[in-house]
Amino acid sequence: MSESFQFADVLGEFIGRSGFTSGQLSKHSSIPKPTIVNWLEGRVKKPRGVEDLLLLSIALHLSEEETSRLLTSAGHPSVENLRITAVTANNDDLLHLLNQIQSTPIQQTHAPFQAFADNATFVGRKNEIETIKKLILSDRTPKFISIQGMGGVGKTALALHIAHHLKEHFPDGVLWARVSQSDAQSILFAFAMAYGVDVSHLSDIHIRSQTVRDLLANKKVLIIFDDVEASAQITPLLPPALKGTVIWTTRRRDLSILRKAVQIQLKPFDENGEEAIALFNHVLGEEKVEEERPYFKQISQLLGQLPLALDIAASRLAFEPGWTAEEFLATLEHEISMIDELKFEENDIRLSFITSFERLDVKSKHLFKHLVIFGQNDFSVSACSEIFEVPLIQIKKLMRQLYGLSLISISVNQSNTETRYQLHAIIFDYLRTLINENPYEHNLVQFLIQQLQKNRNDYLFINREYPHYLASLSISKDKKSFDLLSSLVNSLYSYWEAIGDFHTAQFWLGQCSDLSDEKTKTSLNKIELIFNTGRLQERLGNYIEAESYYGDALILAREIDATFQLSHILRRLGVLASRRSDYVLAEAYYKEGIQLARRMHGGNAVSDFLRGLGVQAYMLGQLAKAESFYEEGLSLMHLNNEQVRQPRGQIGRIWGLGHVALEQGDFHVAEAQFEQALELAQQIGLRDREIQLLRSQADLHHKQNRSAKSKVALEQAFELAQQMGIKWQEARIAGEIGEVELINDDHELAEPLFRRQFELARILNSPEMVGISMFGLARVAKCNENQEMASHYANQSLESFVAIGHENVQSVTDWIQKNLYIT
Repeated sequence: MSESFQFADVLGEFIGRSGFTSGQLSKHSSIPKPTIVNWLEGRVKKPRGVEDLLLLSIALHLSEEETSRLLTSAGHPSVENLRITAVTANNDDLLHLLNQIQSTPIQQTHAPFQAFADNATFVGRKNEIETIKKLILSDRTPKFISIQGMGGVGKTALALHIAHHLKEHFPDGVLWARVSQSDAQSILFAFAMAYGVDVSHLSDIHIRSQTVRDLLANKKVLIIFDDVEASAQITPLLPPALKGTVIWTTRRRDLSILRKAVQIQLKPFDENGEEAIALFNHVLGEEKVEEERPYFKQISQLLGQLPLALDIAASRLAFEPGWTAEEFLATLEHEISMIDELKFEENDIRLSFITSFERLDVKSKHLFKHLVIFGQNDFSVSACSEIFEVPLIQIKKLMRQLYGLSLISISVNQSNTETRYQLHAIIFDYLRTLINENPYEHNLVQFLIQQLQKNRNDYLFINREYPHYLASLSISKDKKSFDLLSSLVNSLYSYWEAIGDFHTAQFWLGQCSDLSDEKTKTSLNKIELIFNTGRLQERLGNYIEAESYYGDALILAREIDATFQLSHILRRLGVLASRRSDYVLAEAYYKEGIQLARRMHGGNAVSDFLRGLGVQAYMLGQLAKAESFYEEGLSLMHLNNEQVRQPRGQIGRIWGLGHVALEQGDFHVAEAQFEQALELAQQIGLRDREIQLLRSQADLHHKQNRSAKSKVALEQAFELAQQMGIKWQEARIAGEIGEVELINDDHELAEPLFRRQFELARILNSPEMVGISMFGLARVAKCNENQEMASHYANQSLESFVAIGHENVQSVTDWIQKNLYIT
């Protein structure tokens, strides 16, 4: 052996036997890769220090005899002599390294272990580990397992953890290859050398592959192929009769080899943030993390619970001076791109998905980048097609490609008709750095306006798309476009009203008003905007302000002969006049409205007015007349075949007839009408109508002295109102259940219900419901013999009703005189 290459030859022999690449060995030993390469190629014949050589020996699992051979080939003392020197000099660091050297020589049958060191910060993945463990211990052969997921989700970390913690199940060793950085020939060579077989002379890939397959055929070995980008990369490497297990990690969901494998879909950490907190605890210590736990939770949410991003954040907080979690969070939130902050040494979050991005062609990259228009909210393929003006078939193809590359994920929020997709927070952040201005914003807003106008009464649909509507509102406001913003706000108003979100409605109605000018004064959008502002004031119990807005809208609608809008305004004015008991004026509004509706040939609009006349007749005790109006309205809808297009109106007519029957004491008919209307509401998903009908059924049960059934119906309605977030319904039902509990003499249950109604009434700014809840609490206090509180609540109730001219003024006054001023 030549003296000049003695060290390189000995080192090459040991590395060849291990099967490690220089890069893998560098990670195992913490010795820079260039240093190892220089040693192997003979550029450095005699390394100066022994510490690096000992680290290398430990990583290669060399025995004491083999380590001494390596040391002496580099001109250093043997292990035995180094130990004497270390003891004499009290060199504890050197002794620590020497004590890790194996004392017994490695036999020829030594099982290779090529995996990197296990990740010290590995947390979670209990379900995935358990699934893989069961597969490994099963009788199934061969065992192929694919760990799939987006870049940075922790596929390699999971594979490493499996390699270290289940290695006892593989007596013939663990082989590892990062296939994105090595070709098949090199990997086959490394696998063969791990068992002392040199296949370098076999240049034909098929012959070399067969030789290595034969070598592994009867071995119980774990083979891990990391970062597979194409099936062809590992097809020549898969032994057909393997006794052990093959695991590969990949971002791709569209590889042909997946048909052979059990697929483990790896997702980001759980949304509750506990796995992220566990990772931070590992790196930073539990005490530090607990001090700033809320900020760490927010960081994990902002980073989309992506393990690599979290690990980088934790490392920066641990090893860069001066950071607090609060400061790091603020930096992430205020930087133009947070991914610029997600770098630490060789870890760069961009590298986890840039390879997949570069696989796209120019057109696909363009469309993919502009998916940022949807934010981090899920979206449909039909929306993409409309907004990007690309045929649906092409959009579907692109989405399948992006999904196959793990650049988008399938949303859990699916519709009944089409698949919905979503961008991860990190990828969204990356994409928005690639574009300066999104040319599709106007298309987005126009598309959403059209969607809303078609589905403005489908609250489940609006609820699913609501994040996009909020984004489009902001876009329209920033563009200072009154037409776009008012179209959106007017289309969303009924939804806000239905869910009781009056604060949001008031804000956006105000934003539209700020953009309004003389040019928009007589536009249809302006008239509807004023009308909806009146609707809002009416809901808030401000009837005088509501009537003023309706009056302004009425003047503008008359000016431009906006017949459709005019009919709606007249109906609301009729309702307000009726509430003031001005039935003559109410009838005048209704009759004018009916004439307009008939001119428009709008059966549904005419029916609305007939319903108004029916309600008025009902309030006057003219039940036969009320029934006549309801029947005429319902038959008119059937005549015009509008019940299909206007199910909400049909439900309203049936419901009205049910109430007429209820007042006439015809409980059997009332029950049938309510059940028919409820069934129709449930079929088409009108959940706000469902709540109202459950309340009506409760009223019916109450009048039949079926208290238990009444309470059940109200509780169902209450739960539904809470689920939908309709606060004004929740408030009303809380009071109604409270009334039931008062009748049942259960004051303890009644009191919290009236208090809940009061809380919601304050939130909703509803003087009417404040009055109702205070009157309920007054009666509870009276039952509890607390005369002082009963007087306080009753007077508050009376003040609220007087302020709005409510019909309950007299009944509360009578109760006070009867119960609080007894002489």
